[in-house]
Amino acid sequence: MNLKRITLAFLALGVLLTACREEEDFGIPKITLDNYEAALDKADGSATVTINATRDWYIANAEKLADWIAVTPAEGKASNQPQTVKVTVNANPGYDRTADVVFSIGLAKATLAVNQKGEKGELSLGSGTKDDPFTVAGVIAYTQSLGADVESPSPVFFKGTVSDVATTFAGSGTYGNATFYIVDPEGSDRFYCYQTYYLGNRKWKSGDTEVQKDDEVIMCGKVVNYKGNTPETVGKGGSFIYSLNGKSEGGGDVPTPGSAKGSGTLADPYNPAGAAAYAQSLGSDVQSPGSVYIKGKITSVETTFAGSGTYGNATFTIADADDGSGSFYIYQTYYLGNRKWKSGDKEVKEGDEVIICGPVVNYKGNTPETAGKGASYIYSLNGETGDTPGPGPGPGSAKGSGTLEDPYNPAGAAAYAQSLGSDVQSPGSVYIKGKISDVSTTFAGSGTYGNATFTIVDADDGSGSFYIYQTYYLGNRKWESGDKEVKEGDIVIVYGPVVNYKGNTPETAGKGASYIYSLNGETGGDTPGPGPGPDPGVPSGDGTLASPYNPAGVVQYIDGQSYDENADVYVKGKISSIRNAYDASYGTAIFTISEDGTTSGTQFTCYSLYFLENKSWVDGNQQIKVGDEVVVCGKVMLYGGSVYETQSKKAYLYSLNGETKATTDGPGPGPGPGDGDFTSNVTWELGANAYDNVDAVVNGVSDVKVLKLGKGTDWGKATITLPSGSTKLTLYAVSWNNADVADLVFTVNGTDVATISPKANSGLKGNSTYQLTVTDSDKFTVNLGGAATTVDVRTSGGYRAAMFGIKAE
Repeated sequence: MNLKRITLAFLALGVLLTACREEEDFGIPKITLDNYEAALDKADGSATVTINATRDWYIANAEKLADWIAVTPAEGKASNQPQTVKVTVNANPGYDRTADVVFSIGLAKATLAVNQKGEKGELSLGSGTKDDPFTVAGVIAYTQSLGADVESPSPVFFKGTVSDVATTFAGSGTYGNATFYIVDPEGSDRFYCYQTYYLGNRKWKSGDTEVQKDDEVIMCGKVVNYKGNTPETVGKGGSFIYSLNGKSEGGGDVPTPGSAKGSGTLADPYNPAGAAAYAQSLGSDVQSPGSVYIKGKITSVETTFAGSGTYGNATFTIADADDGSGSFYIYQTYYLGNRKWKSGDKEVKEGDEVIICGPVVNYKGNTPETAGKGASYIYSLNGETGDTPGPGPGPGSAKGSGTLEDPYNPAGAAAYAQSLGSDVQSPGSVYIKGKISDVSTTFAGSGTYGNATFTIVDADDGSGSFYIYQTYYLGNRKWESGDKEVKEGDIVIVYGPVVNYKGNTPETAGKGASYIYSLNGETGGDTPGPGPGPDPGVPSGDGTLASPYNPAGVVQYIDGQSYDENADVYVKGKISSIRNAYDASYGTAIFTISEDGTTSGTQFTCYSLYFLENKSWVDGNQQIKVGDEVVVCGKVMLYGGSVYETQSKKAYLYSLNGETKATTDGPGPGPGPGDGDFTSNVTWELGANAYDNVDAVVNGVSDVKVLKLGKGTDWGKATITLPSGSTKLTLYAVSWNNADVADLVFTVNGTDVATISPKANSGLKGNSTYQLTVTDSDKFTVNLGGAATTVDVRTSGGYRAAMFGIKAE
């Protein structure tokens, strides 16, 4: 019997009988219950609750009430006397269950939690073993306990029912993995099974059974709480389906790390588990100081040599060659002999036994792999070795001191860059000598940028490699039509600062920070000064409006000990180049300034910069051009270890040729100094299903702190602490995208004082950072019914909502 229909029928009848009756007034609007929880047995049963309401009341969530509950009566008149309400439930043959009944008088609400036992008892969380897998609730709780982006130390087992499929096995093409959600029986929380392999811990093949909605699965693999808010399996086949609708296939091949073996030498290579353990010991994104040997059998090929085109490298995964345990990701590795693959060479395939040699890294802290871009190579393929150039792979023997008389070889430059730390640019410039082995971008191919990108190896023995990124031409200038081009086999000496980009790619600093000192013995002759690039100029200014930094001054400030990434500073200069002029669709621009408006001297990038008055640029505003004198204001940074710039959308144009006002008003404030409409002046304590490790971009304003309540179909709550004497709140609030509106109920001292119903917002979806656009209709005022020091807030109805710009008055 559907008890929910009975409640709706009573409610409809009540509306008809009372439609013409005038509501009585029994004082301040207030609704309370004598008990806020009803506990019922698994059989058919009922409970009573006493309600006190000074206004006519009704069931606010009658349309969404669980179909196993009925409430009679479903509405009532205002009264100064208690009224009795009966809650009836159907017998429960399943697991323990709970639901809320929300009583409302419009302004205020009171919630009754109905908890009913079930024949199957409480849904177990499990322990994560093969014999006792986690339930969905259990694996979510375990994953969240690891912390944000922390991978589980070993694989776990968990079970559930497929609720929806994001990518089928067939739909993933050659990857042979699937992505789907699972839920518990009668549960609502979902767990994300991301890029999981098939039965037997292998890729899916044509003819295998597909995964589909309502399938019962047992999963096995490592898990991670991605970004701190999405519990999921580790991707790229880091998990697999152990059982599909009761069927297992080679399910004993559990992807445990296996036993780490080997010492990384040619005589005693690492197995995949040993290589993974070594990479993980280095820390997140820290490349090994030297190369190691790793032995295994290829289990899956992501990119063949032929498939990589001109790059001539391959990407695949290996497992232990003896027992199939463990796994290690071989990323962009070169061919036998430490060279690019050529047409006619053998290809790699599943089942091949290989020994790999090269440096390793724990990418992003959760993917042990070889360093990319040909930093590793196949030492042997099914027992066949190549003509290995020099003493070994990758870096080879480091040589040189970085001077013109004794330049670094590629291995020496790589070792020096790695010694600086991740994304730390060298304080000065060095000379590096080598032979070009691969050209990524020719000078001509870079267009107006006039720079080239290529890789060099040792000019004498072909060992090692170093990445020359966006380097200028001879004479430290941009390449021009008619100049010689670079090509494989050229011998070059390059001069410039170096950096270990992302901790795993030693390279020259980009955007013309380096140049070719000599090309096959020819020098430019007009090299400007002792270093690469023009004289940086003399730093000046203190970053105030009265004394803005010049470009050299702001660079010195960013590099110095007094730098504060959250401080706003003023910088003055002339526009030397424009990458993106102001555009109405973005409201921002990207351009570079120098001391004198030329491309010589220190250059400072104004990145995604708002317009005058800290507003978005609109059609009709004056435009910028090279030579304009500007003062910019906002937060500054060093990007990628080589580019000094304003932080994106956190700075604005203070003056343009002396003008500080726009000729046409923009559509509102940007994110620069003085903006505070979306900030909060209160603190809060998180309750159930509440989160504040999220942020948003609101109307172009970055880093807006958000209080998010609710997840999936679970309501959330928090307690807000107010300044003494506060009597009301103003705030922005939105509900989850494409979901039912989530009422936000505010309670002071146990009494519901206000309820607001924020609109669904298309930007509140997925994971943060949320991209929100709000209007005045999304701003609310909540009266607290007198002075208060705390206010409780919870979601009701649509489950998920977010608040920001919370201000107490």
